[in-house]
Amino acid sequence: MDPIENQHTQAHTVKKNKKKKKPTASGEISQQCRDLLSAFPVELQNTRAKGRHAIASESLEPGTTVCREQATSYIVRSPYIDKQCHVCLNSLDHGDISHSFTCDACNRVYYCSEECRDHDRAMHDSMCSVINRLDGIASECSVDVDLLRLMLGLLARRAQDPQDGQTSTPTPFEYVLELVHNREKISSDFIQVITQACEYILWFTPDYIIRIQYLLWEKNSFTATMLNDILPEDMKMDVNELALQESLLISSSQSINSNAHGLGDVQSRNTDSALGLFPLGAMFFNHSCEPNCNFVGLRDGKLEFRTLKKVIKGDELCVSYIDLFAPRNERRGNLLYTKQFWCKCRRCSTPMEKSVDRFLNGVICRQCHKDVYVIPPAHIDGKTSVKDDESAATYSCAQCHHAAPHSLVAGTIERADNQYNQAIGMIRQRKYGRAKDIFNTLIKAQDNSKTGNFTLHNFNAILMNSCVPLMNCYVFEDNHMAAIHVNRQILSKLRDSGAVPENSPEIGDFLINLGELCLNVAKESHGKALVEERWKQEAETALKECVKLREIAFGPAHGKTIAAQELLQSCQ
Repeated sequence: MDPIENQHTQAHTVKKNKKKKKPTASGEISQQCRDLLSAFPVELQNTRAKGRHAIASESLEPGTTVCREQATSYIVRSPYIDKQCHVCLNSLDHGDISHSFTCDACNRVYYCSEECRDHDRAMHDSMCSVINRLDGIASECSVDVDLLRLMLGLLARRAQDPQDGQTSTPTPFEYVLELVHNREKISSDFIQVITQACEYILWFTPDYIIRIQYLLWEKNSFTATMLNDILPEDMKMDVNELALQESLLISSSQSINSNAHGLGDVQSRNTDSALGLFPLGAMFFNHSCEPNCNFVGLRDGKLEFRTLKKVIKGDELCVSYIDLFAPRNERRGNLLYTKQFWCKCRRCSTPMEKSVDRFLNGVICRQCHKDVYVIPPAHIDGKTSVKDDESAATYSCAQCHHAAPHSLVAGTIERADNQYNQAIGMIRQRKYGRAKDIFNTLIKAQDNSKTGNFTLHNFNAILMNSCVPLMNCYVFEDNHMAAIHVNRQILSKLRDSGAVPENSPEIGDFLINLGELCLNVAKESHGKALVEERWKQEAETALKECVKLREIAFGPAHGKTIAAQELLQSCQ
């Protein structure tokens, strides 16, 4: 059936195209960019070594806001589509949408109030005829529907951007075009399916545009121009605009893959329930595995960048895109796959024998028992820097230089990894008791490095990754005392390893978890006042530290900080 026959017959109007300012050449920093960030203590620079980046224009204390940006476009992720307002991101009533407001035409957007619905009307009206078709397009093209939703939102934002000389609260669409998207590194298969999805999206836009596009696809541009000439003035469209829109959709998909940020923590949960594109933050706040800043999602689709520690004037302001308690090869591989770049930050460039990274996949030296055998990092081609056959290679201790064969060091890591994967398999089968036993066997086998066996270092990422699900297994069994013991181990690894920055949000998450566990033990004291008081005091200590940390990382008014404050009050 001809897709034209399936279109909504509701009339839509399109404003005559407005000329857009040509984006600055890649790497240049426009005065408008500087103006948009002029309220914050940052200086924007562009150098050959680092490209575009932001530095501190003065010395900064922990918790200083260095950027706050309204997303060019943002969406609520599909699993939460009826659980959060699509404008302010406030929670709806625990999934009960009877008191929320929806669009009567598509029933695919939800609002907490008439005010939010009215605020979104202009943007949504331009997408309404397409948005409820995206699930089908995503399925047909094997593309993530949330990617298509955000792409469509960016195209709608472009149409809503103000004319030259006017200000825009969301970062203007033109800055999306300046983002580095590394198209040449993206697979041809992805480009193919995205191109097909973009054609479908444009196919399902309002009727009169479709008819022009249909003629364009039939390569009858003369007839398309004739049709455009007879349209009313407020419906005219440059026939070249459709090709441009398709190109913009494809480019925006690549920008999203490389630059989008999660917005899940506007409440106290950790899940990313929303996703947005923030061009200024993406352009100027680069990744580092030793970040001095943190980004945090706020209400109304805003993203804020805050310092986690003291920053000296002139220091580059960096954030982390990934889990930092991971070996160097894993971090670099993750960034290469998801962001299309090979990390060369200071931590990743420090010689392995002098870096904390040697511990994260480290095996304790069997001779001195004080350091680990250094495993060389991989190059960008995925091969290690050991040129000889690995089976004949040896690794040396970073301190005493004792050498151990590759087979024994790598074998120790491989056995531990196999145990970890076996335990995770048990969890997936909901065999929590069996999983707990395997994790405990793995962790306890590493407790004594002087047995003559090869053992993992305490900071090895396999052990860290084992502690978190082990703690959850104990929580599932209501064994809060055992869970507290493991939670303390996790906090010790995070604080002492040097793998995560001070005031890291991850530390705050385990502090509040420790507080909750201690309060549970206090409730289980069965009237023993001294026992109850002891556990309440430990809970209070952990929660006070959590509140202080979250005030720095998220700000005093953020939902996560408030959640910790409320739990702290329950200790009293």
